[in-house]
Amino acid sequence: MKQVFFSKGKATIQNLPVPMLRRGMVLVKTHYSFISSGPEGQTLQLTGKSVASRVSDDFEKQASKVINAIKNHGISGTIQLIRGATERLLEVGYSCSGQVVEACSESGFVKGDFVGCAGAGFAFHGDYVVFPKNLVVKLSGKEHLQSASVVAVASIALQGFRRSGLKFGESVLVIGLGLVGLLTVQFAKNAGCRVIGIDLEDNRLELGKSLGCSHVFNASNPAVEKEIEWLTGRNGVDATIICASSSSGSVINRAMENTRRKG
Repeated sequence: MKQVFFSKGKATIQNLPVPMLRRGMVLVKTHYSFISSGPEGQTLQLTGKSVASRVSDDFEKQASKVINAIKNHGISGTIQLIRGATERLLEVGYSCSGQVVEACSESGFVKGDFVGCAGAGFAFHGDYVVFPKNLVVKLSGKEHLQSASVVAVASIALQGFRRSGLKFGESVLVIGLGLVGLLTVQFAKNAGCRVIGIDLEDNRLELGKSLGCSHVFNASNPAVEKEIEWLTGRNGVDATIICASSSSGSVINRAMENTRRKG
């Protein structure tokens, strides 16, 4: 079978034997393997960086690792470890869908089942993948295979919505309308919530509007807080779900300012 790997800043395809089925596992022939452009793009870039640049990016953390390695393995052993880490092939992927080709009797699946599969360390970009039974979900039919390939990312959005404790008729602010944010918008809309979206990119705002946001705002707009205050009768939204990353505390501060007391 063929499988995708990252190494030295490039994606390569390698020929491998089909993975072996173990107890409690399910062997799946991949139909769709989902690519998460953000995390996997960052991983690809990281594999292309030199050891020196990796250390300089996070000097304190990386330097402590090197020092500990020297204590445990000596200088020559540490050099070999670093060389092996930078030259090894990295398996990638964490969400896919396909059809069961073999399953253990206690797994609850049978040959021919269409399934969605989630899990880093299992859902590699390959022709075949093998999964623990609790990371596989049965689909009602083949027609859902393509959309089911996003199951891992969708579960992140669904968990965020569940943890928010939102109820029918309440309002929610979704900060960041990337993939996870847009999925969160749809979950909230389908649950009967009023959804407000914030992002820095206008094309994402348009998508958010088409997928369920009643109002969308560009994060660079200085009047966003006042707009949300007006929309919520000066109470603030019932919950804010953050689906964006930031190196500063600005996103957290914005969430606190726009969320009602005890929200």
